Amino acid sequence: GEKEIAAVSEAFKRYQEISRETCACCLDAEVDVALSVPGWFREHTGILSGYLQAMKPGYARFVALNPLGQPWYILVTDGEMIKSLNVFEEKAYLGSVRSEA
Repeated sequence: GEKEIAAVSEAFKRYQEISRETCACCLDAEVDVALSVPGWFREHTGILSGYLQAMKPGYARFVALNPLGQPWYILVTDGEMIKSLNVFEEKAYLGSVRSEA
């Protein structure tokens, strides 16, 4: 919902502020991410092209781009929480990076 989208937006603003202050410990890179997701009848595979930004101690952001260069999937973490936004489906997710297993 809108609350999750606002949380992701706020995380982006926070990340940008932090990265401006401490640029020496940052990574900015264009990346291709290969995904493989098992399904009921077959395995789904694909490659997401986008950019990755990472910073100590655990901040990371990955933005997948469509062929026109527009973001369509965004993933952000601070090392404790993970936030993702699927722009195409207009869905946001928020959760802990810790496993419950």
